Amino acid sequence: MSFAQHQSDEKPKATLPSLQPKSVLERATQAAAAAKRNSTAEARATPPSSASAESQAAEKPMILGIPPQELTPLVRRALKHLSDQVASLKSDRARLVERLRRAEELADRDTLVPVFNRRAFERELNRVISFAHRYEVQASLVYFDLDGFKQINDRFGHPAGDAILLAVGETLAANIRESDLVGRVGGDEFAVILAKAGPEDARKKGAQLAEAISRTEITYQGHRLRVGAAYGSYCFESDDTGERALSRADEAMYANKVGRKIQSL
Repeated sequence: MSFAQHQSDEKPKATLPSLQPKSVLERATQAAAAAKRNSTAEARATPPSSASAESQAAEKPMILGIPPQELTPLVRRALKHLSDQVASLKSDRARLVERLRRAEELADRDTLVPVFNRRAFERELNRVISFAHRYEVQASLVYFDLDGFKQINDRFGHPAGDAILLAVGETLAANIRESDLVGRVGGDEFAVILAKAGPEDARKKGAQLAEAISRTEITYQGHRLRVGAAYGSYCFESDDTGERALSRADEAMYANKVGRKIQSL
């Protein structure tokens, strides 16, 4: 055997790395360390704006007690529907209130003349009497009965009489203060409430209104028609009622009418 062969045979063999698997404990420890490193890296990589957005979302106020995170598109649609329903109910209520106001106004108005009917007039009369008694102020009532109205009705018919009543009601309404009230209390009978007016003021106002009525003229089928008016005034007393005040003013009107007839003889 040669020297070269001898050297080759005596060369030590290289040590190969171990291919045996690591123990279970060692592998678990390494996996936990790797997961921790990944979590730390992800936290560092998270942009500040994302954290800020999450903080702002947490600070958003609740809507109707619902947290922001629960306001899904479905919940928002439900809230929008509910809001629309509430708005619709408010609108319906406003319309009903307006209709009720109009109905009450129509119920208070005379069917022919744009003044209070007797029911509404007596209601307002009682209010004024109570106010006058409570605050110790004077208020009065003037009662009117139209002269010559029956003759117009008999000769020209009810449409002519209706036109006269309408003209008289408009004349009275145009010649009183905003604080006064006009009502039609009978077929051809009207009454006026005079706020803060004593006996003398009521007599003067009654005469003025009667004169205004006598000057009121309408043209019906080519005929010029007018009526006169007898009046009586009454100043309220503390124990009066609306019905009693109307009766007293009516009595004063009748006495005035009889006196005028006697004077014309």
